[in-house]
Amino acid sequence: MTPIALRDPYGEAPDTAVWVKGQLHCHTSRSFDGRMSVEEVAAAYLRHGFDFVCVTDHDRLWDRLEWHDGLLLVPGEESTLARPFPPLGRHLLRLFTTEPVPLLAPAADKMERTAGAGGLLAAAHPAWSGNLGTGRWSVEALRDPRLSLVEIVNHHAPTSANLALWDAALASRGPDAPLWATAVDDSHRPEQVGRGWVWVRVGRPLRDYASPQEAAGALRSSLARGAFYASTGVRASFSAATASGRPEVRVTVGREGMDRRPPVVRFFGRGGRALAESEGWEALYPVRGDEGYVRVEVEGDGRSRAWSQPFWVLPAAAPRSWEEASR
Repeated sequence: MTPIALRDPYGEAPDTAVWVKGQLHCHTSRSFDGRMSVEEVAAAYLRHGFDFVCVTDHDRLWDRLEWHDGLLLVPGEESTLARPFPPLGRHLLRLFTTEPVPLLAPAADKMERTAGAGGLLAAAHPAWSGNLGTGRWSVEALRDPRLSLVEIVNHHAPTSANLALWDAALASRGPDAPLWATAVDDSHRPEQVGRGWVWVRVGRPLRDYASPQEAAGALRSSLARGAFYASTGVRASFSAATASGRPEVRVTVGREGMDRRPPVVRFFGRGGRALAESEGWEALYPVRGDEGYVRVEVEGDGRSRAWSQPFWVLPAAAPRSWEEASR
């Protein structure tokens, strides 16, 4: 039996670590189709218990990093990758950056300048059929190593189709080029707030950092290494462990906001292959070694879901975390 290990995106956490709730895609009235001012956006997300929001207006950079009544507002933009000319083309989120880029700049230039300035890049609603069919991301486009994030939950495209593209991209990119899944609101109006978000693990509550810059730095670092999960309501923890000399993926589902019916936990492997399913507040999957990766979906009541990042199955001698792999 070949010794195997899991590369755990969540890894070891300090005793002070906390989970913070964040929105990576929302619009203000600075977008042509936005209906809320920045102040109204901040107030709406505070009412829904968010800790931070990335402001991502259409082709208009929000370049301020600041606290707003306890909510951290993070720089960002939803940039059109013109094909052949705007408004046609795919949409790219440029997060944690104040680097402006021209609207008509080639996609490669926008991505290079953003990544070079320390920003994170996310593929927006990858299965979107809009913009006369030019809005969809191909698997080949999702292979770009500068992309760190991809939206699996966005009301502009079916989650099942987004998941299929994510699985295909994961299989194509492999374990050393991670692509992390997010859930977002893509909100333009008040009633669209609170449909999908991320829970990000950071070292301490955001307000305990010395400055908004330090708080944003902690968030960016956690997002870049996959220490977060996507949710539409379910709270859960995901971890790797070893039992009887073999690795396993473990899940614990929180009861807060859930009905009494136990959730359904599903494990998937490379390419979206179904591996196992169970009901209960805790579940584990013993890894065999042929899965490629293991990712988890938790189905709660109604539309409430949560999705883990992939745990890659590797030879035992391989680095156990992305920090180790990148050294």
